[in-house]
Amino acid sequence: MPAVYNLNGEEEKGIPFLQSRSVKPLAKHNFTQILSNKDTATLVMFYDPDCIYCQSAKPHFLKAAKTTAGKNRLYAAVDCSKEPQLCELENIRSFPTFKLFVGGRFLARYNQSPNFINMRNFLENAPLENRIIPAQ
Repeated sequence: MPAVYNLNGEEEKGIPFLQSRSVKPLAKHNFTQILSNKDTATLVMFYDPDCIYCQSAKPHFLKAAKTTAGKNRLYAAVDCSKEPQLCELENIRSFPTFKLFVGGRFLARYNQSPNFINMRNFLENAPLENRIIPAQ
């Protein structure tokens, strides 16, 4: 497995790819349950630990998760090398892919460069389902 580096350029030896108390690991068995909370906006990173772009995005995703203010905001991750069926169901074609879910529904893709400030703002500004006004 290739080396993984933090934002300071230091190698993180022996640390699983996204092991963090700030990021909830998702798998087929808990994906729907975790994302279905109507009062929570969740930014999910779909990744492969061997992907160099995922390795570059990882420290930004982790820092965004650690610094996001406010309740009802969650960061989660799916290891597509271990959950290929789930990633196929979610139409993941490249890595990393970031998807925003609110109340169990897909709301938007994060398509900007992986920068912790932009990721954090993207999630902090996401509307919660109980605050979304239906179209008339």
